[in-house]
Amino acid sequence: MFYRGLQLDRFQEEAIRAIDHERSVIVAAPTGAGKTVVAEYAVDKCIQGDRRVIYTAPIKALSNQKYRDFFERYGDRVGILTGDVVLNPYAQILLMTTEIFRNTIFDDIERLADVEYAIFDEIHYINDVERGTVWEESIIFAPQHIKFACLSATIPNLNQFGDWMRSVREIEIDVVQELERPVPLEHHLYLDGYGLYRNLALLSCHRFASVPADS
Repeated sequence: MFYRGLQLDRFQEEAIRAIDHERSVIVAAPTGAGKTVVAEYAVDKCIQGDRRVIYTAPIKALSNQKYRDFFERYGDRVGILTGDVVLNPYAQILLMTTEIFRNTIFDDIERLADVEYAIFDEIHYINDVERGTVWEESIIFAPQHIKFACLSATIPNLNQFGDWMRSVREIEIDVVQELERPVPLEHHLYLDGYGLYRNLALLSCHRFASVPADS
């Protein structure tokens, strides 16, 4: 399957299939795997259906970044609503922090009547001791017609989380997981006087080699 000229990976196809089938979806995939493609597809589908979509993020900086990204593509169809910034608050594509989304549910739920999808970026924040209730309350009390696209690089007990969401939401939810990291991680260590090393074993060999025999 191709989307925006890119051939999609298996997990992206599964997540997009869930959206095409009018379902919610939880996507767990490593950083850099392309989870954002799923969010972009949900946004495009809402635009085509003349419905609204909300993109939530746990921090204002991420909301601001996503606003800039979407504004470059969709222009005046995009708005942002955070504690510091309010721009085009009734836009078809609305960026906000998750706290704002939760507060909207309790303060003026009718504003969500025409929302098709709510995208929860960094959904693993639901496990945060201090702020996790914001995500819980958002999922439990959001209008039942809203579908969710939940994205995370790491979320423990993924299937149990999916089961819990199914217990409080009426729309079916698909769970999609990808374990392979497309961009490998390499760990490097820099020490003054020794330079840059990829592993401690190599550093130890150099250190011992440099120690005089009579030491």
